[in-house]
Amino acid sequence: MSWIDGGPTELANMTMLCGHHHRAVHSQRWEIEMRDGRPVFVPPATVDVNRRPRPGGKALPAQHREHLRDLIPTPRDPAGETCWARSEAAVS
Repeated sequence: MSWIDGGPTELANMTMLCGHHHRAVHSQRWEIEMRDGRPVFVPPATVDVNRRPRPGGKALPAQHREHLRDLIPTPRDPAGETCWARSEAAVS
């Protein structure tokens, strides 16, 4: 279940997609389910009237953890400072 629909925001509930396929999932209403650590893509009825699931590749979040950290923005407080910068300043 996507995070926007109440799914958990954790690596085990994520799969990496290129930009084209990410947009296709949202604009064409595909669904992605994780089964045994692998993504399964369920097409909309406009693509397959029976909505037969299509297996994806093996999800390897541990191999992509560092890359994902680089992509996720650093949290900021209301003053615009990064949270880690504020905590380091408090320690100094």
